[in-house]
Amino acid sequence: MKISWVQFCIEESGTVGRMMRNSYRSVVLTFVCLLWVLPNSSVWSAPKQTEKSALERKRKLHKKKKKKPQRYEFAILPALAGSVDIGFGFGVIANIVRVDEPDFYPYRWKIELQWFMTVLEAPGGGVEFPYHDNYIRVDLPGLAGGKLRLNMRFSFGRFTTAGYYGLGNASDGRPVWDDFDPKAERDQYIQARRRYQYSWTYPSARLNARVTLTKKLQLFLGAEFSYNFFSIYKGSKLEEDIKRSRDESRNDDETNAIREGLVGVTPHANFQVKAGLVWDTRDDEAIPSKGMFHDVSLRVSPGAVFGLQYPYGGVTAHLRFYVPLYKKYLVLAFRLLGDFMFGRVPLYDMASFGGLTPNEGTGGSRSVRGVPSRRYHGKIKLLGNVELRALLIPGKVNFLGQRFNVGLVGFFDTGRFWADYKPNPILDGTDAGFHFGFGGGLRILWGESFLIRADFAYSLDPYSTFRFYIGVRQAF
Repeated sequence: MKISWVQFCIEESGTVGRMMRNSYRSVVLTFVCLLWVLPNSSVWSAPKQTEKSALERKRKLHKKKKKKPQRYEFAILPALAGSVDIGFGFGVIANIVRVDEPDFYPYRWKIELQWFMTVLEAPGGGVEFPYHDNYIRVDLPGLAGGKLRLNMRFSFGRFTTAGYYGLGNASDGRPVWDDFDPKAERDQYIQARRRYQYSWTYPSARLNARVTLTKKLQLFLGAEFSYNFFSIYKGSKLEEDIKRSRDESRNDDETNAIREGLVGVTPHANFQVKAGLVWDTRDDEAIPSKGMFHDVSLRVSPGAVFGLQYPYGGVTAHLRFYVPLYKKYLVLAFRLLGDFMFGRVPLYDMASFGGLTPNEGTGGSRSVRGVPSRRYHGKIKLLGNVELRALLIPGKVNFLGQRFNVGLVGFFDTGRFWADYKPNPILDGTDAGFHFGFGGGLRILWGESFLIRADFAYSLDPYSTFRFYIGVRQAF
C-alpha cells in the first residue's frame, strides 16, 4: 500500500506539473503526498534500528563482563593469624592461576607463594619471632593430556616454640610457670615458660605426582627431602626425657618406652618416598559440595640405604565425604583419618600424619582445632572431623574484575593418639582418651580456586584456651 501511494503521488505530481507548470498546485500536491508517505515509510524506521543497536550493545557488554575461558587470576592478601602457640602472625599470601577452560580442570597451572612469620611476647620481656613458614608451591594438573598432575613445594620452616609435652595420649600440660612470679622469680619463670617447647628448623623440598588410572582413580607417587636442626631448652620436658632415656640405671616401663620412642632429636637429613592411591569424585576442588576424596598411602624413609640415621615408615588412610543438604549452598563434610607409623620415627613426625597432604596431626588448624599445635606425640593417630558449610551468596560477587563468595562453617573435631603399639597406661591413659574441639569460621572464595579460611575454636582439654586460625584451603 505504501508503494502504491508513492507511485500515485509521483505520477500525479508529474501530470499536474505538466498541465500547470506555472502553478503552485503541483508543489502543494507533492508536499501533501510527502506528509502522508514519509511517516509510513522506511525513512521513519530509525527508532526500530536504534532499539536493535541498543540490544546489540547490551549483548557486547554482557560478553565483556563474562569471564574469558582463557584467563589469569591473581590474588594477594595479608596473612594474619594468632594463637597462644605461635603468637600474632603476619605476612603475605599470593596466588597466580592460569585458567584454560574447558581443556584443563580446575586450571592449567597454579603458583602459590607465602611469606609468613609470627611475633610473640618473650618470657623475659621484649618480643621474639618464633614461627616462620615460607614456601613456593607449584601445581600442574594438566600434563600428559590430563593424565599426569605434578605438585612441587619448596619451603623453609622454623618453629622456636615447637611443642613437646611428652610421649603418648596422657601427657601432662599443666602450666608450671604459674608457680613463679614473673618479676621476683624471673629466671625460674623464663625457664618454666620453655617447659613444653623446643626449637626446630627444617628446610625441605617435596615432589608429588598423581597419575590418572580411571576417571576417578589416581596413582600417587612422591618424594621429600628435609634437613632438621634442633635446639633443646634448659629445663624443658624434652631435655628431661632425653636425659632420662640415656640414664642406664633406670629400667622401669615408662623409661624404656621413652628410650624406644624418643629419637631424632639431633641434626639429621631425612628422605622419604611415598606411594598410594587416590579416589576423587568431588564436583569442585576448592569448595566441593558432593562426592568423595580418599587416599591410602605408604611412606618410607630407607635409613641406612641412603646413609640416613632413622629407618621408619607409615601407612595413612584418609577418607573425606561431602554431602549436599541444599544444593551447593549447604553441605555436610566429614573426614576420618588413621595414621600408623613404624620403625625409628623422629620426634617431629610423631606429631604429624602423612599421605597425599602431610600435616600436623595432634592439634592445630588441620586436625583437632582448639588443641595446641603438636600437643600429643605417638605412632598411632586417629582423627574425625565434621563440618557444616554454608555459602551465603547465590553465584558470585564481581568486584574490581574478580569474583568472590562468602561462607560460614561450624565444626566438631576429635582425635585419639597412642605412643606405640604396646599398651602403656602411663603414657596413653586407661580411659577412652578422646580429645575434642569445636567452633566456627568464615570462608572467602576468591576466583575459582583461592579459598581463605578463618576459624575460632575451643577444646575441652585441660588448660586449653580459645584459638584462632587463618590459612588457605579447606581444613579437609
